[in-house]
Amino acid sequence: MNTSTISRITTGMVALIAGAASYTHVYEVAVTAGEHPYVAAALPLAVDGPVVVGTLAILADRREGRRPRFAARLAIAFGVVATLACNIGSAEPTLTARLVAAVAPLAFLISVEVLVRRGKLIADDQPVTVPQSVPAIPPQPVAVTVPTPRVEPTPQPVAKPVATAKRATSRKPSTGRIGREEIVSRLVAAYRELGEGATNAAVAAKAGVGVTSVKAYKGQALALAGAQ
Repeated sequence: MNTSTISRITTGMVALIAGAASYTHVYEVAVTAGEHPYVAAALPLAVDGPVVVGTLAILADRREGRRPRFAARLAIAFGVVATLACNIGSAEPTLTARLVAAVAPLAFLISVEVLVRRGKLIADDQPVTVPQSVPAIPPQPVAVTVPTPRVEPTPQPVAKPVATAKRATSRKPSTGRIGREEIVSRLVAAYRELGEGATNAAVAAKAGVGVTSVKAYKGQALALAGAQ
């Protein structure tokens, strides 16, 4: 017989003795209060019973991973108050008698708690679970997709129509076929009409020659225009 079994038997005997004493006290109170004999005989079970019922309900809730229900706590509280009141009420009206009368219900309650509750496991006593070896799985070849580099098309030179138009606009009538004397003659006439302070572009437009020709023969044309 192991230690656990011996402790349970001992605790059960203490609970039985304390329960019998508490039963007698509650029975006497019920008879004194004028209850029928069969009611007085069943009343101790109704007084001490809620403590056992509430304790078992709390243990069931904890085993199932739930919070203890409120009714179970209420049953224990009611049983404790009722059995203490009945046992103390059956004693003589002295402090010593009432303390002695309270021993039986308290011993019964403690014995019931010890019998129905189990202690928590200590961390060192918990069994260590050894993980089972898992056979190694050979690595499987993984297909790697290499993205094909995207070849950007080589940009082709684009003609700039704006620049071409600009060059075409700034192009002046060719003076390759006009002689030097003709150019000077046109510039002299342009300076006489526009004045010596006219810009090269205005003189070139008036004479119908290029700006380069105005710059090249400007001195000569001004001299002739002023002399005439």
